[in-house]
Amino acid sequence: MKWRTRAVIGAILVTPTGFVSIRRLILPGSALLVVLTFVTLTRADPDLWGHVRFGGDIIDSGTILLPDTYSFTSDKPWINHEWLSEIVMAAAFRMAGASGLVLLKLAIILLSMTCVWRIAKDEGADARTAVLLTALGLIGILTRAQQVRPQLFSVLCFSVLVLLLRRAERNTRVLWLVPPLMIFWANTHGGWLVGCGTLGLWCAANTWTAWRRGDGADQLVGMWTAFATAVAATLINPYGLGLWRFLASTVGPSRRFISEWGPVYTDIALLGPWCVFALIAVTAVRRADRSTRLAAVVIPLFWGTLGFKVSRLDAFFALSTLGFLAPEIVRVIQERRRAGAPRQQSLAAQGMGALAAIAILAFTIPQLKTNLFCIDVHAASNFPESQAMSFVREHQLKGRMVTFFDWGQYAIWHKPSDLRVSMDGRRETVYTDRTVDLHLDMYLVLQDGLPYLDSLHADYVWVPRELPLAETLSRSALWRPVYRSGRSVIFARPGLAPVNGAIEEGPDANCRCFPGP
Repeated sequence: MKWRTRAVIGAILVTPTGFVSIRRLILPGSALLVVLTFVTLTRADPDLWGHVRFGGDIIDSGTILLPDTYSFTSDKPWINHEWLSEIVMAAAFRMAGASGLVLLKLAIILLSMTCVWRIAKDEGADARTAVLLTALGLIGILTRAQQVRPQLFSVLCFSVLVLLLRRAERNTRVLWLVPPLMIFWANTHGGWLVGCGTLGLWCAANTWTAWRRGDGADQLVGMWTAFATAVAATLINPYGLGLWRFLASTVGPSRRFISEWGPVYTDIALLGPWCVFALIAVTAVRRADRSTRLAAVVIPLFWGTLGFKVSRLDAFFALSTLGFLAPEIVRVIQERRRAGAPRQQSLAAQGMGALAAIAILAFTIPQLKTNLFCIDVHAASNFPESQAMSFVREHQLKGRMVTFFDWGQYAIWHKPSDLRVSMDGRRETVYTDRTVDLHLDMYLVLQDGLPYLDSLHADYVWVPRELPLAETLSRSALWRPVYRSGRSVIFARPGLAPVNGAIEEGPDANCRCFPGP
């Protein structure tokens, strides 16, 4: 019986139809599972708690313009320019918890990659070439898709915009789909500025090309009218011109302690993909007819240059390269494939491939299940342990608590209702630059730091133990530690500390899933 079973399996493996089945089903399926495992691996951004909480508050209150009831140092009106994305995130979380947020991220990535796929197919790419371009697109956005955050909506909207502009090259009436897109974009994330800039570059480059050819003005008038309408459409938001003024005063490359506003060469994980797309862009540009496809050259080079200086723009560089230079990229790939001789794999190699695919399935399926149900809150090294907020809730602390910048929105989610924080990741939306700078000075105990702490009249301070502020307060008679762990410490005013002066020791938390205990 065993001999017959082995004979049947062997017959399946050695027959051409058997190998076709393995190569077409098992190998592609295992490759897809590997991709899904990487894509679904999600880590919590320090602002995730705030985004979901604020979106839930908007849903519950039925109003967008909420007052800031979380921070006692906020000193400017709250411009919540990401309100619509927060509503979507909150709705996804309420429907399916952390899994809902992961599935939301997957849906956005899938829609974005569908745009890349459609651009490739519009250029006559066969299935394998379209898959390759789509895979490159996924690599290009992966650094910005590790977390569930409003920036994902900018990736999606930019992908749709590139698809619309490519199709508008054949039919200019498609441009009138851009204004509705900009309304949605302006209410989900500030990246709509990238969209307006790209649309403006596209119109300017096509105007120059039309002028060189001596084309009529009717088409140009329609193009620039659509551009003006798209820009004006961004005014359809709860703040009107206030949104423009807010972004004009806040968007820029100089932001202290925010790595993604720095250059790509500071992180090899960012520099590597940028170099790959720079090579792709240069290769494609050399083949492009710059007299007729000026927009396809200018836009990727523009975002590539800015993306080198500001790393958070790298996804737009990748998508613009694959989108606008798709004809040249498709041609290069398919020419090289036709030039290469087809290779026949031996039966042994195909058998080893099948075994490797089965091993991949055994590893990825359990990991994929974990990824779909858990957003890792300890993937970021600067995340606090959960026991600190458990201590806060257990003792029902109330009043004012000085918080570390990255921990503010986690505290907002878990804190008692009578406790307010001093600083959180909303930064310029509720705090002036002076307030942010004074907090940084306070953390580092610079010249104005301690006087600023005294002026806050805070009841508690919760900061990382390695900060200079923690060491300074531990020697101060005005503050007493009431909770301490390997990562953070909570100080209280003497009148609020336990009478016996006991310090509760908390363990460092193990890895857990959003939103935590």
